Amino acid sequence: GFVLSRRLWQAFNQKTLSAGRVQSPVLGWVIKRAEEAREKKARITFLLFGHPLVLEIEDLELGAKVAQEIAQTLSWSVVKEEEKTKNPLPPYTTDSVLQDASQKLRFSTKETMNHLQELFESGLITYHRTDSTRISEAGRYQVARPYIVSHFGEEFFYPRGWGEGGAHEGIRPTRPREPKEIRYMVGAGLISLSSPDKALRLYELIFRRFMASQMRPAKVLVATISFKTPSYEWEDEFVTRILQEGFEKMYPTFNIVELQEGARPEKVDLKRVPKVELYTEGTLVQEMKKRGLGRPSTYAEIVTTLIQRHYVKVLPGGRLYPTRLGRQVYEYLKEHFPKEVDEELTRQLEEAMDKIEAGTLDYQEILQQTYEIRRYLEE
Repeated sequence: GFVLSRRLWQAFNQKTLSAGRVQSPVLGWVIKRAEEAREKKARITFLLFGHPLVLEIEDLELGAKVAQEIAQTLSWSVVKEEEKTKNPLPPYTTDSVLQDASQKLRFSTKETMNHLQELFESGLITYHRTDSTRISEAGRYQVARPYIVSHFGEEFFYPRGWGEGGAHEGIRPTRPREPKEIRYMVGAGLISLSSPDKALRLYELIFRRFMASQMRPAKVLVATISFKTPSYEWEDEFVTRILQEGFEKMYPTFNIVELQEGARPEKVDLKRVPKVELYTEGTLVQEMKKRGLGRPSTYAEIVTTLIQRHYVKVLPGGRLYPTRLGRQVYEYLKEHFPKEVDEELTRQLEEAMDKIEAGTLDYQEILQQTYEIRRYLEE
């Protein structure tokens, strides 16, 4: 990264530019996604059973036709009904809390990490740079159990470890304190937070998701509905009834839809939308986790760097779009140093670091290879 950054300074006569083994491949993803987003598809939104339903069709002409047919001739029928078990989501990890904070709270990755750091330093949450969902016995029995039993009853407590080993747990509250208790402590001067309202909104996400992760599953009745128009058919599933309450009392992940015989669609809306969505800061972090690039400690820093270097701009709605400078820098690196900015090299290096930590690979071998790459770049 240091060597390639100097090459950029020379090529563009700007010392504010930088490159990196994770930063540069990730910039390439943003550019590629922006190109893919130029292609459009049809998105039809309509109200049925009192809920907005969405149908997406790749063919724009067909989409326009189906939208008209939905408004005029849509028919539906129940194909089957069955009992299903719904389980809660696991506790947050760095990547998943960054995504939810981006989507639900409209926080930037940098802003989220700053709030997480304050919550951690105040002793309110466990360590926030983690890719583990594991929950310790202390978390299950000393934090989750007292709260769940007192608020919902013993029968709702369903302890889960969510994984084994690892240096850190998933992100969870350190004590069974609701957000309103923390707010009182802030007001009383017992805890200091630079932006209490935002920090507590984030704490509430963490608190609710963790508590739900230690609650029993929900048993629900699910109806499979067949929809038909003259030109198109599709099926969808709807939860129509809760048979046994569970985690959804704390952190719902599904809606209850009441089927109404003879219900007709309302407010049919047709839009041309990108076939793939532009990344947000949150979904870009998720992509890094999925592809194995970066670490929990660097996710936010990488995204923030791309924005601060003016390689990427944040559009209304939080979508990320490459700037002209970002495209020029990436094209230069791709043309002159294709192997060094390929994500496979970074992935191999991060796998090697894991093996060194596990004692199955000699670190000197990797240092020698890295030195040879650097010497080549400096020539």
